[in-house]
Amino acid sequence: MIETDATELGPLVSKHLTRQLEQSTFAAFSIDGNGHVLSREGFLFAELEVGQNASDVLFFLDGLDDVVEELSSGSLDNFKLPTVRMITPGCRERDYAFELASGGLEGPASFVIYAWDITEIATYQQDTVHRHNSASLENERLEKEKANAEELARSQSHFLANISHELRTPLTLVLGNCDLLRDQTVYLDENARNSCLTDIRDNAEELLGFVSDLLDYSSAEADKLTITDETVDLGAEIERLCSQFHRQALGLGLSLNSELPVASLKIRGERRRIRQILTNLMTNALKYTPKGGSVVIGADIVSDGLVLFVKDTGQGMSSEEVSQIGQPFLKFEKQPLNNHLASNGLGLALTKKLVEAHGGRFTVASNPGEGTKVTVLLPKEREL
Repeated sequence: MIETDATELGPLVSKHLTRQLEQSTFAAFSIDGNGHVLSREGFLFAELEVGQNASDVLFFLDGLDDVVEELSSGSLDNFKLPTVRMITPGCRERDYAFELASGGLEGPASFVIYAWDITEIATYQQDTVHRHNSASLENERLEKEKANAEELARSQSHFLANISHELRTPLTLVLGNCDLLRDQTVYLDENARNSCLTDIRDNAEELLGFVSDLLDYSSAEADKLTITDETVDLGAEIERLCSQFHRQALGLGLSLNSELPVASLKIRGERRRIRQILTNLMTNALKYTPKGGSVVIGADIVSDGLVLFVKDTGQGMSSEEVSQIGQPFLKFEKQPLNNHLASNGLGLALTKKLVEAHGGRFTVASNPGEGTKVTVLLPKEREL
């Protein structure tokens, strides 16, 4: 049984809806002393016409003789019935509320019957609440979209600002050296000229590397980064990298070692991309490790694939900083100890994308003051 107060429609029902409800869910009948309808208002119980016996349709009146008599005599002002369930002409069950009151709508009458279709009222209320909730959800969705759009705009602005910075610095150095070489009033001996030319080439190569990384990162963001599989000897690549960075590590006062379970670890992957991954991880470890520290690069075979790792005894990171790893142009409060090492702000972000392009997982374990270990897990199907 629907427990709805038919006379209280609630704050969600608009004036327009209230008028509609009054027309379609309410009726009032003046009844004479013989039980016939003298007049009526509203559209409810349209089959009950003027002149008809009210109990022909409102069957419950047959059991209310005492109440009707008291209303007709004026000894009772009104009488409310419990909710009544009735079958409509369309064979549908509906719940109605009725109130009987003394007097009439117009002319001589014994009493008046007020009727409400509370099933219809409840349906209107539910529909109104649903529309209200739908509107709220739509507003919430629009607010989220607005917030996301604003965040995207901020990210794009930040991204462009960092790109501009990365391009401006080497370009400024290139132009400065070019102007120096062209200045006829400045004498440059052969060594000075060669130094200018070397600076120009080094900065041009830095620019080319940054643009290449930027294109790779953009392709990865658009899910368009492709991997060309070939046979890659990870053991050989790790040893090559250690040899390449050995002198640099010594100059920084760091020890650099490799750990390999076997001399040869072959996988299916793209050699250039694997080298990018290893180089970026190595550079990052050397940048944040203080003098007297150590960096270890290695690989291991595990049950679900093959692991590459780079661990250091550097500054380490907080859990909040670790959670941000993979964002482009990420800057932490702590400054690199060896900031002269080449870096363009895309290193770890691109590395993570390259690992994922190989179907692998990229994880970072670190604590402040305890160093960092970056692990790359390549899936077992890439082993040879």
